[in-house]
Amino acid sequence: MDCDGAVYAKFPDGGIEALEEAIKKARAAGKEFSPLKVLGGDPAVHQFAVVDRWNRTDYPPMWVEASDPAIAKELAELSAQVGEVIAFYLIDGGLTSGIYAAWSNGSLVRNLQWGDFMWLVAEGEQQPWEKPLFSPQELEASLEAARDDGLEDSEALNAFVGSQIVPMAHFPRPNNLIRYINEACPGPRYGFQPWPKRSDLVKELNPKTK
Repeated sequence: MDCDGAVYAKFPDGGIEALEEAIKKARAAGKEFSPLKVLGGDPAVHQFAVVDRWNRTDYPPMWVEASDPAIAKELAELSAQVGEVIAFYLIDGGLTSGIYAAWSNGSLVRNLQWGDFMWLVAEGEQQPWEKPLFSPQELEASLEAARDDGLEDSEALNAFVGSQIVPMAHFPRPNNLIRYINEACPGPRYGFQPWPKRSDLVKELNPKTK
């Protein structure tokens, strides 16, 4: 089973140094130590920096294990400092599942979760990058997928009427979400290498754990 995730934070005025200072305050907000650190991103090129990154060889954040981004106090605090924070976690074990979360100015504003080709959670305000999910091309792909799965065309058509992601809906297909991630957070491309193990960062940032 393949799985990985990342957290992106918007560069504030002051660039990397200002972001690192904001991260220090954010780490203090979490009940558990959070290994946030600027791992990638250049404010001269990118709007966002990668501040957390993990895959199946490392342990995920607590909010991933609980499938509840609302408990990520450190990310809420970081967004209060820098404006915008975006996080996602993807699992591919034959079928895909995942979490997408966005914070703005200290508040969780979007929580999307999906699994087995179905939207499970859709809370908060629609984000600008979601609009392409309801394009004519995506509708055509959804109609084709519905027919392949033996579903009625109406199930796909109804999902596109309001142009909103709805819990328990199969369409638009959530497995296409990854292609829009970099539109949501223009930063280093998803999948960039290398990054340090989160366990090593914990030891680096919190010497008491050594």
